[in-house]
Amino acid sequence: MRGSCNERHPFLQTPPFRRSQKRNTRCRSDRRRLISHYLEFGVWDELDSVFTTELGRPWNPDQVTHLYQKVATEAGLPHTRLHDLRHAHATWLTEDGVDLKTVQERLGHASVHTTLAFYAHATADQHRQATDAIARRMSGSRS
Repeated sequence: MRGSCNERHPFLQTPPFRRSQKRNTRCRSDRRRLISHYLEFGVWDELDSVFTTELGRPWNPDQVTHLYQKVATEAGLPHTRLHDLRHAHATWLTEDGVDLKTVQERLGHASVHTTLAFYAHATADQHRQATDAIARRMSGSRS
């Protein structure tokens, strides 16, 4: 994070898991303005945290989990763990055709193998598409 998310720099640089990695995440414009304002007046704590208070201080991990579970319950979603969102994120991106290298980098994995083996799950729709593709090939049609 390091205060790099501001009006001139719309991406939030998140800390890498490994030295060779650099990850950037688009930051909402209202968040950029708020961080810029706090940095200007010296009240923003520049910590490497994704979930922060209004002053940039890290949340307790249990607070993040509790908030997620509360919001998910109020929205009528089935019970899931917060970490399950990483898996859903990877699966939805691959299902929508986002290239695997981009998905790997967004999740901060050193290898695309980790992304494929543990995070990106084949969906029923993808299995149907694969079946249809084979059926077209076997019938001699490629369209």
